[in-house]
Amino acid sequence: MALFAGCGSSNSYLAQRSSTVEMYHIFDIKTEAATAAVIKAAADGLAKNTNEIHQNTPLQLGKTVPVEPGRFVIEDVGAKLAGANGGMGAMLQMAAMKNGGVSMKVAKCDDAVWTSRALRSIAGSSNLTLYSCLYKYQAGYRLDTYAVFNKTEGGLAQVSRDIASSLVGTPEQWVTKTIVDTVRSIEAATGAKMVRLEGQPELNELPSGALVGKN
Repeated sequence: MALFAGCGSSNSYLAQRSSTVEMYHIFDIKTEAATAAVIKAAADGLAKNTNEIHQNTPLQLGKTVPVEPGRFVIEDVGAKLAGANGGMGAMLQMAAMKNGGVSMKVAKCDDAVWTSRALRSIAGSSNLTLYSCLYKYQAGYRLDTYAVFNKTEGGLAQVSRDIASSLVGTPEQWVTKTIVDTVRSIEAATGAKMVRLEGQPELNELPSGALVGKN
């Protein structure tokens, strides 16, 4: 029995598992700081933890600053393409079924004054995308963050993954650190404290002085 138990434990460790993880966190800051200064601070904080960032600062021609901030939405690319292009949509949906039924998801940041997409890839371990959406409104700014990544665990390569995680952190730890550093950079540039309004899962470390609202 002990032998069988040992074999079961070994098989559990060696069995390769692939999973998709999603995380999001939304912060608010009451400040009169210039938009350019907040954007620069956000980009600088994001750059501390990644070497590949794609960012965009859309023109706000003819737009007035709204009373309430915008909010990101999660868009299923496979489902959207299925309606516009059956062939491509079908291919993406088939790929999703092979990936445990998880489709390709992206953050859609309509009316944001700044958006970014940060990438982190570790061969044989994870492919991570972190989206950031900065919204300006009359009382200040709202920062929405959304991360999605595929994580591989188990198998013969798990020992190498464990070593890499001990050196550079797990994907979850990388997301948390990147978000916290971005928020702290904005706080330092504006002199105001950001408030975490909601998110999943809980952040292990909150920005200095941040308040946590109800999820």
